[in-house]
Parts: sequence; structure tokens; C-alpha cells
Amino acid sequence: MAINLPAILNDRIFMHSNLAILLPVTLNDQILVHSNFTAILLPATLNELIFVHSNFTAI
Repeated sequence: MAINLPAILNDRIFMHSNLAILLPVTLNDQILVHSNFTAILLPATLNELIFVHSNFTAI
């Protein structure tokens, strides 16, 4: 889960979320799973960012 990863790797996950519409479906699914797990544990402002990214990747 992203909460346990270094900040740099967290940033990479979120960058991938922005680009997920261009990535394979299986990778999109992995990003959404990460979002579901991390959103419960992260601060509200970061939760909002995760869900915004999730909305884009879900398309």
C-alpha cells in the first residue's frame, strides 16, 4: 500500500494515475486497488486527490 512506500514512489503512483487511461487495463486495475486501500489511511486532502485520479482511471 502506498502509505508504506517512500514518498518518491507515492508520487510515481499518482503520476501513473494521471496517465492510467493510456496504460494497460491490468495496470489501471492495480492503481485503483491501491487507491482503495490507501484512501482509508491517508489524510483527507490526499484522499481527495486519490479519488479524483480514480475517476479518471475508471473511464
